[in-house]
Amino acid sequence: MCLLNQQTTLYSVYVQDEFEQSFDTVRVYVSTTTAIDDLFNNKQIKVYPNPAKDIFYLELEGLDDELISVISTNGILVKQFKFPKLNEKVEINLEHLIKGNYYIIITNSKGELIATEKIVKI
Repeated sequence: MCLLNQQTTLYSVYVQDEFEQSFDTVRVYVSTTTAIDDLFNNKQIKVYPNPAKDIFYLELEGLDDELISVISTNGILVKQFKFPKLNEKVEINLEHLIKGNYYIIITNSKGELIATEKIVKI
């Protein structure tokens, strides 16, 4: 994660239930990160249709040798493969999965995050 700006804010919290009262201070850190488009503005990433029933298409323009992972919302890896060639469209078949939200995670050959896309299987 690339932090551009970080602000700290203190909040006072007062909690009361039928047995006791308590008072505490909570420190909240707010960070702003760069957008994927800002980091990789010379590369195009497309996932469509979204949502879809079984088949999604993924296009990576200007990238090659990337690892594509499909992960469930509870962090389970459900599919993984190498992106085959520069500027090629890949079909991602998720017919074996239940309906729900999934994430496509794209990393380069060094394991660095390139992009993430949320997809919805209907």
